Amino acid sequence: MDDLIESHAAYRLSQVRYDPATQKPSWLGIDEIFWRGQAITVIADIRHGPHPEGVPVSRVIDILPSRDPEILAAFLRRLDQEVSSALGSPWRPVIASDMWGDFRLVIRQVFGGRALHVADRFHVAAKILVDLKEAVSTYHTVQLLSASDRKFKTKQEKLLVGQVANRLTRGYQQALKEDQNVPAFSEKYPADADLLQLAVRLNSLWSASRTQREAIDFFQDWVRRVRNWETEYARKDCPVRAFGRLIHLLDQEGWILEVTNTLRPEARLTTEVIADVTHLRAPEARPPENRFASTARVEQLNRQIRDLERYSPNHRRNPYAGTDWRRWNEEGLFIKYRQRLLHHLNGPPRGRATYAAQLHQPVNCPNCDERLPVPGPARWRKVYDLPLGSSPVQLTYQETTWTCLACGTSGSAAPEVTDGITTRLHLYLQRALGEDITLLELQRRTRAPRQLINELVASLPEPDQARLPRHLGAVTFFWRGLKCVLVTELKTGKPVALLRHDEEHFTPACFRAWLTGEYAADVREVWVETEEWLPRENASSIRYAFDTFATSRIIQRCRQALRRDFTAPFPVPARRTPAFKDMARVLTASRQPKYHMLTDRIYRAERERKREWAMLNPVLNYGDGLLQQLEELLIHQPSDEAIDAWLVEAGDRKQAAESGLTKEQFQQITGALSAIVQKLKPGSATRSAILAGAYFSKQRAERPENAEGQLPQLDQSRTVRTLKDIRDLRVFKSRSPYAWKRLRWIALGGSHE
Repeated sequence: MDDLIESHAAYRLSQVRYDPATQKPSWLGIDEIFWRGQAITVIADIRHGPHPEGVPVSRVIDILPSRDPEILAAFLRRLDQEVSSALGSPWRPVIASDMWGDFRLVIRQVFGGRALHVADRFHVAAKILVDLKEAVSTYHTVQLLSASDRKFKTKQEKLLVGQVANRLTRGYQQALKEDQNVPAFSEKYPADADLLQLAVRLNSLWSASRTQREAIDFFQDWVRRVRNWETEYARKDCPVRAFGRLIHLLDQEGWILEVTNTLRPEARLTTEVIADVTHLRAPEARPPENRFASTARVEQLNRQIRDLERYSPNHRRNPYAGTDWRRWNEEGLFIKYRQRLLHHLNGPPRGRATYAAQLHQPVNCPNCDERLPVPGPARWRKVYDLPLGSSPVQLTYQETTWTCLACGTSGSAAPEVTDGITTRLHLYLQRALGEDITLLELQRRTRAPRQLINELVASLPEPDQARLPRHLGAVTFFWRGLKCVLVTELKTGKPVALLRHDEEHFTPACFRAWLTGEYAADVREVWVETEEWLPRENASSIRYAFDTFATSRIIQRCRQALRRDFTAPFPVPARRTPAFKDMARVLTASRQPKYHMLTDRIYRAERERKREWAMLNPVLNYGDGLLQQLEELLIHQPSDEAIDAWLVEAGDRKQAAESGLTKEQFQQITGALSAIVQKLKPGSATRSAILAGAYFSKQRAERPENAEGQLPQLDQSRTVRTLKDIRDLRVFKSRSPYAWKRLRWIALGGSHE
């Protein structure tokens, strides 16, 4: 069996590489796709189905790390040499691509006149739609500014410019679907109706009854019609160029030749043999799936690549960002990425693999060691075994029975079978339930009965609740509309519990009741996010704490209240300006953030000037100073005495009067700071949590082994990161009735004995 597995794997890997000498491609498609912010080139054989000689055709020829002309030219030269030597004559391919200038330049440099370059008609149709909408908008805008269009007098009627353009776009799409029947347009818009007629007329450029020469003449006639429209409707003092970019691209840059190359007989993906490619006119009736050479199949491959990237976290942008840039190996990651894509796109179909198992009949009885007689008649059996990659494997074998004449022991020569599948496949299913794979994908991979898989999931034992560590982090999340709680070890982020109720939210009271179990005897600290999870009367030995982020959110609400009081006297139009909104962000931002954004570093001086101007307001200056003092206090001196002193200073009206504040201004500050003052009163649970989190963070920062800041900050960042990883699991999004059970099994690391 192991030899069969190795031979099948070698066969699958041999099919990945595209062999030009064997497959002799005649139609190529070139397109780009973006990976990690850079364009990579996908080169595919757009001829679908088997090769005329019966050799199977792989779809992707290769994937290049860039779309630079030098890299593409070197690859095409090597491909030209291999195919030409295999054919014994110069290679004359048909190459379809988009209208990127370097593609045309490289094809001309490498092949000269031997290759037929076809520009995809889809890109021309897209440019027609864009230029049509732009021409309509420009025409009505010019008429509006010149005050000659009476239909656009008021400001509200100016919106009709965009509405007319959108209406014309829908009319163009409707005309294409209804076989070029232009929908009836109002007599108020004759210029728009003529533009729509011109756009629909150009779309008939690729009519099957035309030759390339007739198509070029048709295009020249269309250009003259566009110029007549400009002469008839556009103003002389402010002319409107209709379809200007499209005409420049096709006429002046010469792309009309590549666009109309589609009409040449040798560019059509037909299976018939065309005797005279120079004078023969292609028939009008062609297979509907093989009309023209285009990049449509390359676009399909690109969509498959994007779908594959959704489930490949190793291929996302810079997985080591923020940790160690030296581990960033662009070339090595692209090689792995290319190999995976080629294996996925060019590999053989994921069908069932059937193998005949050679079973050995015992010669002597395993009980008495006597020689066994000739076995009875054999029966053919089929059973599913371990999958190869993602393909199921079926074993066929001859089951023979034997009976010892000396001791009467009987048996059969057959593999070990459990529940209709091999025993090792049964164990494989049990292990696979602990991986992030859907039950449907597991069934497709193994062909095991769905009832058996459901029984295995239902038989999964509940993970034993291990003894909880001393420091816990708890965050809430929603799963199927119900509030749940993730509990992790604070220092490492390792999940220790996933808590939920079947038909109601998991409340703070339920969480505190859960902490009364024997497994929570060692718990001393619980870090939470919001105040609702704090106990009103903490009679146990467990202390609740806020991390610096939770505390900063409470202080941020006070800053926002101060900002609202500061911006309230300004008129509404002024508050909606971008400069005013930027100043509002400056006022609510932290003065000493841990990480500075690039824009903050660039415009730092300008934003500091805005802040200094805003701080001329006495209310904003005094309130922001109190909040900064509280932040410094929690970092360097977290204690009850320091908090009490700050509360006295925040409520000292006499000191505020000495600073030049009036009674009304002092009341504004008191109202804005009430959100934090009420929570910091003696005996408050929020105050205890804020002080506990600040004290533990300060104590950890002052440890001797943290002299150079090696110890990570004590907060809930690892707990939040663990929750994000759990949300990314496919089991988290599953609608299976056993989804929660499997989610706990995977997250908490359950295992079969």
